[in-house]
Amino acid sequence: MMISADVQNSPTGRARGRPAGAPGFTVVEVLIALSVLAVAILGIASMTATGHGNVDSAGRMSLALTAATQMLEDVRSLPFNNVSNLNGFDTGNAATLAAIPAANPEYTLAQKWRYALAGPGNGFTFTAAQQAQWASLSMGTTAAALRGQISVVNGATPTTRLVTVTITFPTRWSKITLATVVAQSL
Repeated sequence: MMISADVQNSPTGRARGRPAGAPGFTVVEVLIALSVLAVAILGIASMTATGHGNVDSAGRMSLALTAATQMLEDVRSLPFNNVSNLNGFDTGNAATLAAIPAANPEYTLAQKWRYALAGPGNGFTFTAAQQAQWASLSMGTTAAALRGQISVVNGATPTTRLVTVTITFPTRWSKITLATVVAQSL
């Protein structure tokens, strides 16, 4: 029986390492490969979290842009003389709703905007009929932090108003502002 030189010289009588030219990997090679793989997987995992945050932020921005556009469209539906009543309205501050004459259509629009952006609470209350009517508008808990503000200033002529809608939300890009000029029909 022939014993290799490695086994004969080993104190335990076992072969050390792998014989030259034998196929396979040593334990050190496997550990290095696993370390490189672990670093790559951790890099991918961190990119996944960042990507998810960006998608969530983009979703909120899309909701805010849609809300601001709808608010401007609603303002255009009001009688020209009533548009100024919305100046200073803030969906996060119930006192600004009290400043709008309750009998006017802009009061109902302001309530609708508050309900759509953040729902009831924080000084805002809604009847069961309003909640049923606007249920499809509510953005639910995903948009609970959206806040809309309206500014109305006189335009360059007495028959125009500059209406600015700002929607703020808690993400990297914290607000969207849209503006339009509303003109009096002659």
